Amino acid sequence: MNTWRGLFAHLWARKAVDLTVDRPAIAALSGGVAANQYLPTALLTSPSPPPTSPTAADLARARALLRGRHANVTLLFGSYSTLDKQYANIIRDDLARIGLHVIIRPVQDPYEPNMRGDMRIFGWQFDYWDPADLLPVTLFTRDPATNPYGFHSARWERADDRASQLTGAARLRAFSAVARGVHALVPWVVLDQRGTPAFFSARLGCIHFPPAYAGVDLAALCVRD
Repeated sequence: MNTWRGLFAHLWARKAVDLTVDRPAIAALSGGVAANQYLPTALLTSPSPPPTSPTAADLARARALLRGRHANVTLLFGSYSTLDKQYANIIRDDLARIGLHVIIRPVQDPYEPNMRGDMRIFGWQFDYWDPADLLPVTLFTRDPATNPYGFHSARWERADDRASQLTGAARLRAFSAVARGVHALVPWVVLDQRGTPAFFSARLGCIHFPPAYAGVDLAALCVRD
């Protein structure tokens, strides 16, 4: 969301959206899992269960945060993605319930920094299985291609830098704390988490997914006795 200008420069407005979006409905379209955290479940310590659809209490709280305001907001999505268009339609219908009129705008490149808008739909695919492949390169960067609205938090950027110096369980704990801390500022509304299914014969063993790259380690596979 555009944290620098317009309605979503206000934390209360971003929280209202976060309360209102029906993540299970979106996940049903993608075949993924409803999600609202800033790291995948496998990279979080003590992950919370998948979010449910907003309740009447959630919607009432969202309306209270907006204090009766009604506004037009623009949502950008890649014109090449049929799925993102379906996402946009659900988000439009969801936000209408709290008085926000969403104008859906298909664009050729949703990562283009000069296309402002109020919200964008975009996804992220990990190049390697580590929190450092998401948080520093999307939230704590000056690159407008991945942080188009210039979100910045000095506190959590420092914590992210410290986390990147750690290893093992301490690294995941530190990055999990960063993810939860930034989540409270709601620069994003996370929708779902998707993966690529992998099928293996029951005879295969030594199945290992190395953190350095996507996919199974073919050289490590073995046949069970």
